[in-house]
Amino acid sequence: MGADLKGFSQLPKGDSAYLMPIIPLARVPNAKRFQNTLDKVRTGLNGVGEVFIADIGDKIGLELPAVEMEEVHKVFRELSGAAGGFLAWRQFIRENPDMIPVLRFGSAADLLAQVEDFADLGRGMVLRIRSSRHQGVGMTAAPAIQYLARRNKLDHLLIVVDLEHIDEPLAPAAMAAGLVRTLIAAAGNRRVNVAISATSFPLELKGVAEEIIRYPIKERILHHEFERILGPGAVNLFYSDYGSARTRADEEKGGKGYPRIDYAARNRWPSNRQKGGLPEAHGFQAAANKIMATTDWVEELDIYGANMIREAADGLLEKRKYAGFWVSARINLHLHRQAHYSSTDAEFLGTEGEWED
Repeated sequence: MGADLKGFSQLPKGDSAYLMPIIPLARVPNAKRFQNTLDKVRTGLNGVGEVFIADIGDKIGLELPAVEMEEVHKVFRELSGAAGGFLAWRQFIRENPDMIPVLRFGSAADLLAQVEDFADLGRGMVLRIRSSRHQGVGMTAAPAIQYLARRNKLDHLLIVVDLEHIDEPLAPAAMAAGLVRTLIAAAGNRRVNVAISATSFPLELKGVAEEIIRYPIKERILHHEFERILGPGAVNLFYSDYGSARTRADEEKGGKGYPRIDYAARNRWPSNRQKGGLPEAHGFQAAANKIMATTDWVEELDIYGANMIREAADGLLEKRKYAGFWVSARINLHLHRQAHYSSTDAEFLGTEGEWED
């Protein structure tokens, strides 16, 4: 289970009313069967969400020679195939009622075939547009959007403009607004459902043992700037981000680094990195104490991520002396905070039940 799914799985059950994860189906390490992936995802959801938005991980085994392919690679290759307007993907979604599909990109006809199929399921669907990959998307998506508009089913579609990693939010917001305008026009200038997603969690972390570095959550600025450019009410706008994770490609570049713990405040990530400080377990304990001493720390918050920091501060660090564990704790805190961005204090503070270590 990845850190993102681990962090999601430990959320209070009530958070499911505010969150809908996009989960790229990817091979479980060393698994030979595709079913292992589905079992891992469903176990990882842990009752927080009964349905999820399903995508397909990129290029899993697609370049392997046939003699090296396991069953899992063959299934991923089949589901990624465009034959028959992504017929295999459409059939797979029909057979799994807990999944809301991400539309597979191909030709305009491929998109239309999926939309016609999924519109009858009544679950909804997601058009995920990655700015770095999908050029000319307005023309490709127009027939599918027009079809939904004619059938009065635009509410079945969520358009996610995925900007991936951003260093600053203003230019990406303007680019996303221009793209969405073309899709609004395809819908006959009717309102569509839109989410602008990105990650701004820094690729390089700063700070020494005695410092608290506060990194801004630029995704919130991106969200508000996009709304300002289009105008309030121009679309049904939903907030989205990567849950404080980096893109998968960027995560793979990271090394072990120094012991570090990040917290999630409303509009920033306070972070303590033990560069020049204590090593290994002692470093994580020192970082936890530093975080708890900040003005950002909310003592009354009773959820998994906050309790893991409390236990680390007390020296309880068995199986928690590695960066991936603390990524999942940060994701847990960030998702809960953003889910309750506009909630009352009582709703945000919540209560924590049992969690899995």
